[in-house]
Amino acid sequence: MSYDKHSKAWSTLLSEVSQKMGRHLGIAKPENEPICLSCHATGGKVAGVRAPEPSYSDGVGCESCHGAGEGYLRSHTVQGASHADNISKGMKDLFPVQKRAELCLSCHQIGENTELTHRIFGAGHPRVAFELDTFSRSQPNHWIVDEDYVKRKGTYISEQAWFIGNIVQAEKVLDELAKGGLELSRYSCASCHHSLTLQQWQTRDYGGRPGELKPNLAALLMAQLGASVYAPAFKPKLIVVIENAHNGKVSAGAVELLKSIQTVAAAAHYGESEQKALFDTLVKYGKSRNDHSYEVAEQITMGLESILSSTIPKERNNKPSTSELFQLLKDPNNFYPDRFAEALRR
Repeated sequence: MSYDKHSKAWSTLLSEVSQKMGRHLGIAKPENEPICLSCHATGGKVAGVRAPEPSYSDGVGCESCHGAGEGYLRSHTVQGASHADNISKGMKDLFPVQKRAELCLSCHQIGENTELTHRIFGAGHPRVAFELDTFSRSQPNHWIVDEDYVKRKGTYISEQAWFIGNIVQAEKVLDELAKGGLELSRYSCASCHHSLTLQQWQTRDYGGRPGELKPNLAALLMAQLGASVYAPAFKPKLIVVIENAHNGKVSAGAVELLKSIQTVAAAAHYGESEQKALFDTLVKYGKSRNDHSYEVAEQITMGLESILSSTIPKERNNKPSTSELFQLLKDPNNFYPDRFAEALRR
């Protein structure tokens, strides 16, 4: 955990930036505030942690994700211990990708359920981005997919984690839109926030709707692109869902449709041909237009990286690099969609 960013989640609340955010929100001590602790510390919202008085300074620790460890803490490190044994003793089963995504998004998702509303962002909270596979690996991941891992749990597939992670995230996006009301965190930041000094408006295509709020549908769009490869029968209905969502409407049965796609995604075959098809689909979509939002470009890039990371090591020297794309995404305030599309064309 010493290298995992989660371990520093609570200490960030002590920074001058966080303290100033607290003052904006009328919070005297963010490091003691439930609304902050719910995502920044173990025990903030997880019942049954081992310590009677949880040590918030440990940040987001093991029990935040894996559940109260009293039953499995010692036994899960014993040689020969099975995954099923650990689960029977109270450890949360996070191997199914959809369960892992649900857990992560309980913090890494905007909306009223996580308290990450526009008011929080207005006070200075950094924007929230998430993609299950990329974020899991960049922590870095604290597991190794070796022979023992596969024997106990099964194979981990990067592009499957990307696809299902986006589906779960899209479900939550639709849940938020269905609530109605003008909660601005549901919308693409660039609907209102773009640099006038950099004159980004001169190079962006707003689809004839400048200044209008546009829902952040990046995860939903990625679910559609993934479905075109792994669940093509669902694509027509998903296109209708997206068209309605663009207008702030949630189609009847939209969440159920995504759950059906999720089931297919969990059982799909993720072979070399499918991997190439998904890569080509993401590139084709990304380079086809010059008006992608920052959030869509971000998800395309992380999707491409997930696919590239899952190819066998001996092919690494021949793989394209996503470094230029990530460089173009370095600063949301200095993002030009036409440059992103051009980079993909190259």
